Amino acid sequence: MNKWLIRILIISLISIFLIKFVWASIPERWIYGQETGELIFSLATSFVAAFIFYLIDIWMPYKKNKKAVNGRISRPISMILLNVKTPIQSVIEHVGGSKINSQQFESITSEELESCLKVLDIKNEISPLYFFDMKRNASFLEYFVYLKNKTNKYIKQINDLSNLDLELIIILDEIRNSNFHERLEVIETFGNSISYQFKGDSVINIMQEYYELYFKLFDYANSNKIEITNSSLKE
Repeated sequence: MNKWLIRILIISLISIFLIKFVWASIPERWIYGQETGELIFSLATSFVAAFIFYLIDIWMPYKKNKKAVNGRISRPISMILLNVKTPIQSVIEHVGGSKINSQQFESITSEELESCLKVLDIKNEISPLYFFDMKRNASFLEYFVYLKNKTNKYIKQINDLSNLDLELIIILDEIRNSNFHERLEVIETFGNSISYQFKGDSVINIMQEYYELYFKLFDYANSNKIEITNSSLKE
């Protein structure tokens, strides 16, 4: 609830108490003093009445709806977080040769990410994703496309719901329209022949942006008390 509304409510209640029970027995000390008091009293009581109406008719239904929406978006947001986190984490683990937990993931520096991306052959090195139909592991480039498509699927699931916060809609749009997704969609459309576009300094900037978007969505989920259902995001 807006802090300014609470502050004005407190001021209004104090004003009503002073005018009605303290200043009512004090003689008028300046011209129009009584009229001024009556005006302030009327404004204060009007605000308190309006606040009660707002509380019952708007705020309480909003909180009820928000709780219901948070329950429905809990899993999709958890999956989006996992799919946004995985490309970066998989690169770090593949190059570094060891698993990293959430605390280590949070402390990745741009220099570490840059050094890993420079030595990784995204087009040719194999990723953890296995294609059962083709009986082979996906390349990191194919893995990234797969994760991007899953992310967009869960974003659509959330956007199809009503009563979403504008802040969440903006964050999801930033992920869906991120440079990481756009670059992968170009490669997906025109084929691996232009996969050279996923090399060099531009990729480092793209992955760094994606890394920051992960924390932007994660912070939103925490501040809005949306349950994270995937345990790997809480380790």
